[in-house]
Amino acid sequence: MFTSRKTYYVLLFDFSLTLLFLIGIIHIVKKSNLPFDYSFNNNGILVQEIYDKSNILITEIDGFRVNNQDELEMVLDAKSPGDIVEITYTSSGKIFNTKVTLTEFYSNFYIITCSFLTIVFVFIGIIVYLKKPDQVYALIFHWLCFGVAGIISLTWGNYNIEFFHAGKIARIGFHLSYTFTPVLFLHFAYSFPRRIEFFRKTFLVTSYSLAVILFDAGSVLFLLFVSKQSQDYLQDYLFVFDLFRLHVILWILTSIIVFIQSFRTSPYKSEKQKLLWLILGFIIGPGSFAALWAVPQFLSFHNLVSEEIILIMMTAIPVTFAIAILKYRLMDIEFVITRGFVYSFTLALLYSLYLLMIYVLSELTNSILQTPNVISVISFGVAALLFHPIRIRLEKFIDKRFYGIRYNFREALKNIIEEIKDVHSIQLLLYKVFERINDLIITNKIGFILLNKSENNFAITVQRGFDEHYNKTFEIDEKLINSNKTAANSDKIESGLSIPNIESDLMNLLGADIMIPIRTEAEFYGFLILGSKQSGLKYTIEDIDLLESVSSRVASTIERINLQENIIRNKLEMEKLDELNQMKSFFVSSVSHDLKTPLTSIKMFTEFLRNNKDNSSKKEEYLKIIEGETNRLTRLIDNVLDLTKIEKNLKEYQFEEIELAEVVDEVLDILEYQIIMSGLKITKTTSGEKLKVYADKDAVIRSVINLINNAIKFSTGKKEIAVSTYCQNSLACIEVKDFGAGIENDEVDKIFEPYVTSKVNSSLRYQGTGLGLAIVKHTMDAHKGLVTVTSSKGEGSTFTLKFPGIRP
Repeated sequence: MFTSRKTYYVLLFDFSLTLLFLIGIIHIVKKSNLPFDYSFNNNGILVQEIYDKSNILITEIDGFRVNNQDELEMVLDAKSPGDIVEITYTSSGKIFNTKVTLTEFYSNFYIITCSFLTIVFVFIGIIVYLKKPDQVYALIFHWLCFGVAGIISLTWGNYNIEFFHAGKIARIGFHLSYTFTPVLFLHFAYSFPRRIEFFRKTFLVTSYSLAVILFDAGSVLFLLFVSKQSQDYLQDYLFVFDLFRLHVILWILTSIIVFIQSFRTSPYKSEKQKLLWLILGFIIGPGSFAALWAVPQFLSFHNLVSEEIILIMMTAIPVTFAIAILKYRLMDIEFVITRGFVYSFTLALLYSLYLLMIYVLSELTNSILQTPNVISVISFGVAALLFHPIRIRLEKFIDKRFYGIRYNFREALKNIIEEIKDVHSIQLLLYKVFERINDLIITNKIGFILLNKSENNFAITVQRGFDEHYNKTFEIDEKLINSNKTAANSDKIESGLSIPNIESDLMNLLGADIMIPIRTEAEFYGFLILGSKQSGLKYTIEDIDLLESVSSRVASTIERINLQENIIRNKLEMEKLDELNQMKSFFVSSVSHDLKTPLTSIKMFTEFLRNNKDNSSKKEEYLKIIEGETNRLTRLIDNVLDLTKIEKNLKEYQFEEIELAEVVDEVLDILEYQIIMSGLKITKTTSGEKLKVYADKDAVIRSVINLINNAIKFSTGKKEIAVSTYCQNSLACIEVKDFGAGIENDEVDKIFEPYVTSKVNSSLRYQGTGLGLAIVKHTMDAHKGLVTVTSSKGEGSTFTLKFPGIRP
């Protein structure tokens, strides 16, 4: 509650300051300037030409002596663009008075730049504070950003805006920002990345006290000058303002020294990286301001760069400081700084050699051609051709010689991403990543633990060093999964890395030192696990960054592979369903045909009997036909019922001791009518010994009936079927051989599936229902036996039922 109330008050004050900054932008829009170019000497303002007079020296403006830029701005800041002022100037030893109309001091580009940068500083200051509201250094940085925004937006402008004395309020706000912002820099230096006690109290009390004194003195003298319009008060105010500038230089340099000292004494690499971001911001922002603006003005020199450039450089402060506070690992700052310095130095040296090369070539060609213009062109072209390849080779040499380790890490990550982007197998993905990491970071063990959702456990897959745990399963460690972060043994990583030291039973069991989660935002897949480095060194932040980046990429690749597999699986299932629907439609058609044929025969011969009551010679024949067709119909219905039970897993078998030759005889008796009607010749061969097996007699009979039925249906050539029983390797066998159309080799494994019929027989008048062989296969599986088939297209097929025999 306290924090939220504090945040509310801070944001309310921020809003008030933002309104003040808006007033500041308005008051610099109304800042005025002389309508001609000028410069300064010790006696006044030098103007090259005005009113047809040359070498003019302006000594006074509206009665005020003006000898430098500060005095001129203070006098003109009481006016607005379009106002008229009286100037006193000398020319050719004579004194003149004239009036000029003032123009705008700042360009539109400068005003837009100021407005944009003010917004940037305010926005970043608020964001950092809201991200870390309980951290003192975040609050200091917050006010620091607002202080810099005040320096930008409240800089010298028209202080005579009468609306609620807005101009004077803006100038006093500028004094406040100008005096306290460098002290806030120092305070921040003592507070981030960790609190420093060395001369802390002395420096802070001294600096804040001095800021209060300077602010009071500057503001009082400013108000006295505005009210009295006195030359003396003007000089006193400008003297104090020079102290402002000295104050800025002093505390900025002190802050930089504190940061450098913190960098030198910090034992933690993470702190050093944060400090490097800060130092970089100081060098680019306040350092540039002090060196290129404040120091030259203090020494009464001209500014070395335009004010717009200074403002743009100041954006380095909020950007680099915010990165240091919130996300210091955004880039390898040490790499950026050192590489930048090395490149700058070597390229400067190379450029000097380039200029020397042009000079030497010019001298050589001059002595030969004696044509200066041609010489310059030739020299420049030749030097450029030589310079470019030298520069490219130099950059490669620097990368390889000085930055090989980091460069290789980045190159390795790029190579890993490139190598796995087209992988379509999770196992292959893990093998590829395993090999690459194993090449980069030599450890005593490395592997992957994947989550098995169906069994709710972990299992180690691709690995080295985890042999004793390979293919074992482990209970899910909710502590590791819920942490959603890399877990590590603190003794095996560099000091200062913010990695939780999680006490995990799984880590202890495996002897792992680092476990990096493999997960996307929506899904958890497992861990990348590593042991200690074989070199004995600790894992660095670069190691962790690389491993986390690779693990993240592995997770997204697994997600892609799973998505692709699901799409393919769904497509195959749809195709299977379509095929099954076609099979069932064909089955219904076939069953309808099979039912209709015997029913037609039964009906026809029943009518014959009714209409020919006196024809007793045919009566017995007709009754046999009716009986045969009825049995045929019964067998078809039995097949349908059997398959229904099989599909519902309700089929039961009654095992007893049976003899196979007797089964064959019984089957031939049952099929006698069908065999006679088909005109086929049946040859039977039985073993010399009795082949006894434990089996369900009815199920075996139906299986043999189905095989002979198929042989009858598809015997289109030689009208013969051979049925035999024999013993083979302790297996009791029944073999049914036909000489019909045969089966394609690629269909042999499919014909035992329900509703499947051979495509070879598609040209036949009758193709079958696709039930018989499925029932045969289920029966033989239940009897722990085998059903085999050998077939040649156009030569027939041989089906064999093989039962475990009973030893005598």
